[in-house]
Parts: sequence; C-alpha cells; structure tokens
Amino acid sequence: MAQGAALLAARSGAPVLLLGLACRPCSRLSSWDRTLLPLPFGRGAMVWDGPVAAPAGADRAAHDTLRLDLERRLSAATARAEAMLA
Repeated sequence: MAQGAALLAARSGAPVLLLGLACRPCSRLSSWDRTLLPLPFGRGAMVWDGPVAAPAGADRAAHDTLRLDLERRLSAATARAEAMLA
C-alpha cells in the first residue's frame, strides 16, 4: 500500500475504511491495481474493516507505522473475503 492513504488520513483527520473484495470465477486484469472482473453466474464477497483513525499531527515514523497497519489489515480483510468463497 502506498503512503497516500495514511498521509491523507493524518492530514484530514478522516478515518480510513478498508474493503476486502473477492469473487469467483473472475478474470484479473494486468493493470496497476489488478482489477477483478467477475464472470457471469459467479459469487462475490466483501469484508470491511475499520474505521481506522490516524493519529493527528503525527511524525513520519507514525505515518509509516499506520501505513503498515493499514496494509496488514487490508490483506487480512481480503483473505477473509476469499475464505468466504472457498
């Protein structure tokens, strides 16, 4: 995950809501975000985590810690969504 979400959350004070998505069967594009295209008659799952509040006025180290936490939580939410389709 890039630092943009953590920086925006810290500067604006807005919480971050993380969404983990999965679908089967699907086709994955080779774009920068690896977009999933659900195929007809497939199933999908969406799992959210949060909201996660960023510490206001935090330094660079706190932003990196927040970014790593957001990345870990987003991966876990996606794994839970994929497990729902297994």
